[in-house]
Amino acid sequence: MNRKSIICLTILEILRDCGGHALPEGTLRAHLNMRERPAVFDDEAQAALAYLAQQGHARAMPGEMGDDEPRWLITEKGQAALLQR
Repeated sequence: MNRKSIICLTILEILRDCGGHALPEGTLRAHLNMRERPAVFDDEAQAALAYLAQQGHARAMPGEMGDDEPRWLITEKGQAALLQR
């Protein structure tokens, strides 16, 4: 499994563990870097999030109350992808 696939799976696991609550992108990246070694570069995280969104496995919501930081959720398709692993 290549690094991008590992990062994508880890992101989906983190989002699944949120129990349906949207996770701010900064918090998501912090959790990602706690789980993955070596640490995930910003461009790797951005590419993985873009891929997951494009595939329909995760989606971003606008920030709340003036916060520009997007919040991420796992979709049903993303949950199904994790179950297939």
